Amino acid sequence: MIAANFRKEVTSTVLWLMSYNLRIQCFKATPFKLKDQVLLNLEQIIPTPDTAEYTVRMAEKSSAETRTVKRNDQTASVRQEFWVQLLERMNRKSSLFQ
Repeated sequence: MIAANFRKEVTSTVLWLMSYNLRIQCFKATPFKLKDQVLLNLEQIIPTPDTAEYTVRMAEKSSAETRTVKRNDQTASVRQEFWVQLLERMNRKSSLFQ
């Protein structure tokens, strides 16, 4: 995104979108006139150049953690279903685990 200025709502939305691994950048554009030429200065403001790599690494780490949590939830669900079925079968043969 390129603009002369970004409203707070826009920058907040961009940062929120970045937390969902969307690659988005904001550049502040400032025009200058030099004799007969018009020059345009572009300054990256989101993510700042020195934090861009850090932001990417944090997003990757967060994504990996989310996948791990989902995997753990699925494993727990499979385990619980196993024990439910096992106890049902055990209770049909014996009253030991009732």
